[in-house]
Amino acid sequence: MKPLSDIVACVCDHGRFVHVARTLGKTLGTVYYTSPEERDCPVIRDACVGDGFDEITRVKSLWRVKEKCDLFVFLDIGFEDEQAELRDQGFPIWGPGGAGALESNKGLFLKTLAETDLPVPPHIVIKGLTNLSLHLHDVEDVYIKVSKFRGDWETLHWTNWDEMEGTLDSYAVLFGSLKEEITFYVFEKIDTEIEDGVDAYLVGGRWPETVLHGTEIKDKAYIGTMQKFSDLPEEVRKVNETFRPILDKASNGQPMKFSTEIRITKDGESFFTDPTCRFGSPPSQGECVLIKNLAEIIARGAIENVCVEPETEDEFVVQVNVSLDGDRTEWNSFKLEDDVEEALKGGFCCRVNGRLGLPPIKEYYTTEVGYLCATGKTLAAAIESLRDLKENLPDGLMCDFSSLADVLKELESSKNQGIGLGGAKIPDPEIVVAEMS
Repeated sequence: MKPLSDIVACVCDHGRFVHVARTLGKTLGTVYYTSPEERDCPVIRDACVGDGFDEITRVKSLWRVKEKCDLFVFLDIGFEDEQAELRDQGFPIWGPGGAGALESNKGLFLKTLAETDLPVPPHIVIKGLTNLSLHLHDVEDVYIKVSKFRGDWETLHWTNWDEMEGTLDSYAVLFGSLKEEITFYVFEKIDTEIEDGVDAYLVGGRWPETVLHGTEIKDKAYIGTMQKFSDLPEEVRKVNETFRPILDKASNGQPMKFSTEIRITKDGESFFTDPTCRFGSPPSQGECVLIKNLAEIIARGAIENVCVEPETEDEFVVQVNVSLDGDRTEWNSFKLEDDVEEALKGGFCCRVNGRLGLPPIKEYYTTEVGYLCATGKTLAAAIESLRDLKENLPDGLMCDFSSLADVLKELESSKNQGIGLGGAKIPDPEIVVAEMS
């Protein structure tokens, strides 16, 4: 294999993982970046994502630079056809290939899960919005998912009819004439405070010996630590071992990322609820700070089919969501201090005149900018570093640390059940919030 500094890679994304491409660009010789911008009437907010950064070069299409590239890196699901064509042409690829369907197709995932010895989360399948409405009339506290169209329907926590009848009306308008063609998966609530999981990569049919094990509050905060795979809780380790041959076959042996979400009850039952067959969000933002040889892992994995162990200087990573004081329906830009520039990881962004540019995202409401990330040899040290970084955020960007306290409470609860993060000392959540307010 060429020296890393001579390797040319093309990174393909939907826009969410610009931070990963930039991290690779710090080590590899050249990193081209592309995300879809094709519409009948193109808009500049699509075409500028990933543009202007020193570490990467945005290109219109991977096919424009194909002959210059030593490998292709697919950070997200949804590029199955491109990966198949490149693989047939003999190009090294990092990406999930057909394994991405396990994430996007809820029915396929549940069918696959049922064919293993892992328990299937209690659920029912309902076709059509009318039938869903009839079912939900007397149902409380369930979670509803659909396949593929997460931009229309992200996981919905249904509380009760009186509070959420109007939500169904809004979806009837959104889906229009297709509202009776949608298949809904209604999951019973799993009575637990613990959502465990591991973030790893599969290369040559094997996991690395050391993986990132952590806990998150969805879209808010994440805390993780590097642990030996063999030291993981049995509930977590079993899922990865069970799905290892399934993923290897579905991806045609391509190296890929894989993250899990596992709900563990007080009675010791565990349910694998969601596979992530791509870089996760979180914890990919924190990985870009914590793992120092990410480019080598990907390059050697794709080109040589070698599973390279992660190299870190610190043991723990902490990340908290950074959001706008407003929303992303209009352009925003910020001048960042150097330490914040290095620690703030996010997507759907560009660089204009030395400032972080945030083009509008008009397809759905969001205030998210990215995650502020810090590492440390202890969890307390990582949190302290994050506190210092927060103080340097520019006006207009917010970082809510109350969600970090929620993660600490969950970690303490899991530690009491013998799960935890390798016996790490957990700082007092109330003290953390007080210090950071």
